[in-house]
Amino acid sequence: MKQQQYFYHFLFREKVNKQLLTIGLLTGVGYLLLLRVLFPFPSFYADSYTYLDAAAEQQPISFRPIQYSEFISFFHNFSTSDLPLIAGQYFSAVLANLFLFFTCTYLFKLPGFLKKIVFALLVFNPLYLLTANFVLSDSFFCSLTTAWIACLIWIIYKPGIANILGQLILLLLLFKLRYNALIFPCFTTLALIFSKQNVWIKTGVAIASFGILFILMDKISDTTQKLTGTRTFSAFSGWQMASNAIHVLRNQPADTTNFDSEQRTINHFVINYLIDKDSLKVKEEEVTASYIWDRQSPLKQYLNYYASLDNYTDTYFETWTALGPVYNTFGAAVIQQQPLAYIRYFVWPNTKRYFFPVMEAYEQFNEGRDSVDKLAARFYNYQSTNIDNRHASLHIAALAPWKYLFPVVNTAFILLSLLYLITGRYRRQSRLFNQVLLTVTAFYLGNLCFVSAVAPNVFRYHLFVITLLLVFGTYLGYLLANKKADVS
Repeated sequence: MKQQQYFYHFLFREKVNKQLLTIGLLTGVGYLLLLRVLFPFPSFYADSYTYLDAAAEQQPISFRPIQYSEFISFFHNFSTSDLPLIAGQYFSAVLANLFLFFTCTYLFKLPGFLKKIVFALLVFNPLYLLTANFVLSDSFFCSLTTAWIACLIWIIYKPGIANILGQLILLLLLFKLRYNALIFPCFTTLALIFSKQNVWIKTGVAIASFGILFILMDKISDTTQKLTGTRTFSAFSGWQMASNAIHVLRNQPADTTNFDSEQRTINHFVINYLIDKDSLKVKEEEVTASYIWDRQSPLKQYLNYYASLDNYTDTYFETWTALGPVYNTFGAAVIQQQPLAYIRYFVWPNTKRYFFPVMEAYEQFNEGRDSVDKLAARFYNYQSTNIDNRHASLHIAALAPWKYLFPVVNTAFILLSLLYLITGRYRRQSRLFNQVLLTVTAFYLGNLCFVSAVAPNVFRYHLFVITLLLVFGTYLGYLLANKKADVS
């Protein structure tokens, strides 16, 4: 409690910080008003309609993780307008960024001018405003991840019940938003190792962090089995696994000796697809998710075949879900058989794609359309499916530079981290700062490796990375530029 009072004093009674907090909140209000003047409608993408459909029908499961649909439903309770959702997404970003900013500047010193620069990068940066204007899970995932990292920093510094419970709640929400949060408890464990508390408490919190995710996985599997007849935690993961495996098969054939009959049939569909060069819509070296969604892909062709079987009368979603475990087994068989080929043809190109990201949904405003699907118009009570997108070019122009800034920010952080280690500057800094930096760096590398190994990288999946690198990259640059600098 005492430490919380100190932080309260730092935040609300120190004149500079109180001013910055006020500026941050007022800027958020002003930015949101400007956004609604320029863009009276949010930007929709193909994924948006899946989320909206699940929210409108109050579905307990969907093609994608259900948490974002639950957020949509929650904000829809306040108004049938889309404004509460967009405002909620943006102010979540504002508050999370302020939480991380004040946490870091409370624990680690920065010169006044650098402190203001970091503040500006986190608060005045239009990136957070514009990404919040999409009906996609990206903005919430970025905000919650930022807040979760801030909780880990507090756990390392001086753990308390509020920080521990906060990270557990955030972890649960993050996992329900995106399943790549499955690896996040590993970094909670690292933070706990660094924290000063009883080993049994550390062990208990680490077990709880992993435990809540496995309990949730089991619950989702039960619900999926009850509603579709197929027990699986994530059918989408199975489709993704098979899609990834096709990257191997389009370069090297599989040895089907140990495949079962179903796997051989799927492989046959893949071979026929790859033979027909006209249907191969992607370059051989390109990493893609089109095999999951393209109607002509072998996975979709096999789905149609599977659904046509005499004894099969399920709905499309039930069929799609049933094939999740099937495709997971097939994809795993191909990848385990040729792991080096998988690294060569999927992981390595996908890692390069991380540093030179595809903007995907952010390439255009509302997919370049001046209308939305009837589902969105009905859900948000639009007068028609036509929307005002007269300033779409401004939306695109404001996001476009990040295609080039993202690799710069990432490369700079990696180089600064290496220099910090090589030059031995870490010896002059406090154990706390080094522990926090190590946790953030481990999280950065872990996320990069995990995502690059399991799913095609696109820019919007890594918004939270920008937030972390802007903050800690500034600290590293300051420490390296000033030999006697000390942030402790």
